[in-house]
Amino acid sequence: MKTIGDNAFDGTTSLTSVELPKTLTTIGSDAFQDSGVEELYIPASVSSMFRAFYGSNITSLELDEEIRVIPDGMFFGAGKLTSIRLPEKLRQIGERAFAYSGITSVTIPRTVTSMKNSLAYSNVESVVFEDGRVSIPAYALADARKLTTVTVPETLTTIETRGFYSCSSLKTIN
Repeated sequence: MKTIGDNAFDGTTSLTSVELPKTLTTIGSDAFQDSGVEELYIPASVSSMFRAFYGSNITSLELDEEIRVIPDGMFFGAGKLTSIRLPEKLRQIGERAFAYSGITSVTIPRTVTSMKNSLAYSNVESVVFEDGRVSIPAYALADARKLTTVTVPETLTTIETRGFYSCSSLKTIN
């Protein structure tokens, strides 16, 4: 299987478990909306996915360690998803990838060089940038309005344009 279409599992409230094949490349919009699935493993083969978990019961996601790009809007609207561990080889977090998600804290690997509005309008309160990072990308945390605490490494030399734009609750940068 290569594709799961839009709304494929929408409303399948009794469905609690799905194993995604390593051949899967696309997960359609709202594919798991209102489904009973709470945990899922996303294989590295998935390169296209927008709002797949909008309104879903997903609370825990495991991303394959080989994933280098999280596409735009990948976890948009996943309101019950409260935490996620990002792969160490990750290079890019797409625009609004976690917008309107339930994520409350996240550690950004030092390998991430691009992340524009990735946590906009999410529930994120705490972000840690991994040791070894030298810059925070432009618009990295723009519109993360519940963000209160950011931890940056001593190696940080640059906060790029609007890195914390409109983070109206930000109180502490360690």
